[in-house]
Amino acid sequence: FFKERFVSVPSYKDDDSLSELEKECARLQAELEEENRESEILNATLQNLRTQEKNLDELEKDYWAAFGKYRKELVQIRADTTSLNLLLEYSYNRLCKTRQSFVLNDTYHIWFNGHFGTVNGCRLGKLPSQPVESTEINAAWGMLAALVNHVANLVGVKFSSHEIKPKGSQTILQLPDGTDPIELHGEHDGSFLRLLWNHRYDRAMVSFLQCVEDIRKHIKTLDPEFEPPYVISDDKIGNLSVKLQFNADDNWTKALKYLLTNIKFIVGWVSLNQDSFNKDNVASDFEDSMEEGLIDDDYEMMDAPADEGTNTTSTVTEGI
Repeated sequence: FFKERFVSVPSYKDDDSLSELEKECARLQAELEEENRESEILNATLQNLRTQEKNLDELEKDYWAAFGKYRKELVQIRADTTSLNLLLEYSYNRLCKTRQSFVLNDTYHIWFNGHFGTVNGCRLGKLPSQPVESTEINAAWGMLAALVNHVANLVGVKFSSHEIKPKGSQTILQLPDGTDPIELHGEHDGSFLRLLWNHRYDRAMVSFLQCVEDIRKHIKTLDPEFEPPYVISDDKIGNLSVKLQFNADDNWTKALKYLLTNIKFIVGWVSLNQDSFNKDNVASDFEDSMEEGLIDDDYEMMDAPADEGTNTTSTVTEGI
């Protein structure tokens, strides 16, 4: 066996075989060195990739942290947006409700108390069976004058004759130049002073009636369909004179109720068209509002007096 093994091994004394082995050894050594270099390169690449992986892990961690933060903020923003939308809707509904409210009517509430028309509960007129103090009538005139003067300013009316100067129970009317002041207040006790005062008082009431008619004419130019229930002509409204002198108390009281009714219609129109005063074409929805119930038929109630002894409590209506 050893003999065969010895025989099969080439002889290292053979120069050619030794040279080939040296070359093979050098080649293998070169390949080993090349493999070592590639291994170093791969190790460096692997280390670089591991570093990048670590960095990516950190970035991913930061990303998810930021994602969670922004998602939480998004949820909060959506909740705030929903809340703001609800608040906006509520505010818009309140705005619509406010626009539909009749501020003038609430401030100067025109209603009735039996045979009397009233302004904020103050009766305007008097009857033999139901005397009314001058202070109450004068207060009613003062509030009514303030209302008509305010409406005239809103719609841009210039009175054709006297101007109204609201001064509470001492309201007067005068010409634009400040002359010819006439008092829209008086005494109603049947004294001699009343006889001396009534002529100026009557002039003031007729001038006030003309101021209301000026407003009606102006509104008519804006809304041809607008027409209060009682026609005004000279010193009369609904064929009843507003003059106190030589006039029956019940007729005078009824004429003043007609006057209040017309003013109530004017206030209703102003409330419905307050955003359209300066426009060339005013779309009137007054009659439609009557049909829809936005404006009640107060004038029919006011024209149907209750018993003289009744003390009707004024109630604020949803309409005018």
